[in-house]
Order: sequence, then structure tokens, then C-alpha cells
Amino acid sequence: DRAKFVDQSNNQIFFEVEVDGKSVVFLENLTNAAGRKKVSLQLVGAKVVTMRSRCLFDLDGIYVTVANPRMVVLTSPTNFDPEVVGKVIKVGTQRHRQAITPAAHGRARIGQQDMDPDFIDNKLTKRVIHVQMPQFRTIVIDLIEEQCFNVEDGGQLGLDRLILAKMLEHEHQEVVRMIKQACVYVMRDHLLSAKLGIEIGKDWESVEQQVELSKPHLMPVFNELYEAAYDEVFLENEVPFILSTIEQSERTDALVNWILRICHVIRTVAYFRQERLDFQAEARAAAIGI
Repeated sequence: DRAKFVDQSNNQIFFEVEVDGKSVVFLENLTNAAGRKKVSLQLVGAKVVTMRSRCLFDLDGIYVTVANPRMVVLTSPTNFDPEVVGKVIKVGTQRHRQAITPAAHGRARIGQQDMDPDFIDNKLTKRVIHVQMPQFRTIVIDLIEEQCFNVEDGGQLGLDRLILAKMLEHEHQEVVRMIKQACVYVMRDHLLSAKLGIEIGKDWESVEQQVELSKPHLMPVFNELYEAAYDEVFLENEVPFILSTIEQSERTDALVNWILRICHVIRTVAYFRQERLDFQAEARAAAIGI
């Protein structure tokens, strides 16, 4: 009952990692960490690793999620080259120290002079991929929405699917649907011929039998690709309508050419701020002699 009268700001949340039920190798207060926290530890001779969260008061609205736990295990170090084992232990020790050493005034947990150059490069690469690139993408999307689609102040942060969907017309959706079907169809044939070495026949049944005999575990994947590429409007054959008149060997190049041309038109129209074509308005103007 006491927890019901406790202010949320007075609560404290801890996360700990325990080894073999007796040694706590990681313990940190995550009260003010409302985002992602990455922990890398090096354990020797560990049999049971337990991860748990603790808090002073059990209040609603507090969640701690352990996502994507990964382990690198050396089961028999004597079978590895000594340089490889030494590198694994060195990098593991650095990441272990980095995880358990509290950050000081926003600086790095451990001095860069103590780090291996490969470790520093790897850390910077991950920062570019996981932090800076998503931020750059969000900024670019907001600028395009504001300057090209007249979305006020770029709308919400990132892609505004609902706002952009209202701008689409039936013809746009049909073009996107046909391009998607063609992409799936070409990708499926490429996987079959180039990756699996399966000869593509005129009908799916013959190909299905070859896949089932050679790669039965991939059957669900190719069945989904077949369903996604099947054109329910054009039922004369199993090839999507926009690819039906093109030779099989030329379909990939034709599809790439279409996509590049569409992207060029979209970019040109957007950046030159060309008004949307309204054929009905032009017909009415022509009828009244304007």
C-alpha cells in the first residue's frame, strides 16, 4: 500500500548480471537511463548467467526489456591460434571494463589510449550505423516532406505515412502494386537460378518439385514469394502483367530501368515544385474555351 503513495521520481531501478548464483558481475542504476543501454561482459568458467532488474517500489509504467542477448563462447581455446585467443580476450576485457566503469562527465568510460585501434574503429562504425545514420535519415525525410510535399514543418518526426497516403491517387497505388509484384517475381527467379541453381520452368509446379527435393526447408519462403508475385487481376499466366511481354532474360534490366525512371520523375517533379496534373480540370477549361 505504501508504494501507491510514492512519487514516481523517488523510485530507483537497477539492472544486474549474476554468474552461477553467487557473483554479481554487473550492477548499475538505470533510473535516469530512459533509452538503450549496451552491456558487454567477459566471463570465465561461467555456467549460469542470470539477468534481473530491481526497483525500490513496484510501480506501474516501469519496463526493462533485455533485447538481442548475444554470446561469443570459446569452448576449446587450445584448438585456436594463440593470437586469435589473445585478441578475443583483449577485446573482451576492454569491453568488460567499458561496461562496468561509470561514465565521468560525458567522457568515454576508458581512455582511448588504452583501447585497441580495431576496437575504436568498430565502435565508431557502429555509432555511424546505429545513431548518426538514422538521425540523418530522419532530417532528410522531414526536409523532403516540408519542401516537396508542403507538409507544415515537416509534420511529425520522421516519415508521415498517413499524410503522404492521403496524397496518393488510385493510379499511384496501382503502379506501386504492379512494381511490387514485379520485384518479388524477379527476386524469386534470381534466388532460384543464381543462388540455388534450379532451372526455371514455364509453370511453378515443376519448379516447386525441384525446390522440395533439393531445399525442402526453403519451401515456405518460396511459397510466400509465389503468392506475393501472383497477379490476381491478370490470370492468363503466372507472370505479372507488366512483365508478361518481356523476355525472361531481360526482365531484371527492364524492372531496374523502370524504377530508376520513376525515381527520376519523382525527384524532378518534387524539386521543381511542379503542380499536380488535373486532367478533369483541363478538360473543363477546354470545354468552356479557356
